[in-house]
Amino acid sequence: MKAEAGKTYALIVDGFVHNVFTKENLPEWDEKALKVVEVPEDKKELVREGVEFKDNGFVLPSLEELKLRALNFLSNITDDIIDTYTERPPLSEKLTWEAQEKQALSLQAKIKDLEAKEPKETLSEEEALRLGSDVTLLAKARNIPLKDFVTKVLQKAGVYRKLLLMVLAFKQNTETKIQEAKDIASLNAIMNLQEPLEKLKTTIEANKEGKAGA
Repeated sequence: MKAEAGKTYALIVDGFVHNVFTKENLPEWDEKALKVVEVPEDKKELVREGVEFKDNGFVLPSLEELKLRALNFLSNITDDIIDTYTERPPLSEKLTWEAQEKQALSLQAKIKDLEAKEPKETLSEEEALRLGSDVTLLAKARNIPLKDFVTKVLQKAGVYRKLLLMVLAFKQNTETKIQEAKDIASLNAIMNLQEPLEKLKTTIEANKEGKAGA
């Protein structure tokens, strides 16, 4: 059997698509040895390796199933961006940015109160541990003065929040488009994310370089 130009074919093995090809990939095959089925034009975007072929037809996911896959993919990709660009603390520290920031704010307020007194007073280690044990212990472990470390934590938390909001805005906007897609072609166009993601990353980098001074 010879392949025709402009057509797409699927090699079926044990009831599933084993390979998808065109004339350029495989111009000719032995139809007695291989089960090959032409892929309908309107199903080219969906037929791929692993798709079931049953009762002389491809078992394809519904639009709603594809939307769910798209949403999961979007969630994974935005999580990766957050991890890459916002410098989340390592798991070994067992701290979230929100927890660090809350402790740092308490410590900063207390330090300011003590420094405003006449004569100035110094925050005791006992009080520091009470107000923010994790931040205090991290500062001590890194041999950084507590006041300086508190400032560093708050600066980074501010950058983190701003960048996080950028990513979440992108995610929510794309989620809305996915949910509103009327057909598979529209969904595929929405999920062509290479250019939008590059723009998002460029914006994140610009803000990170301009704000992350700590």
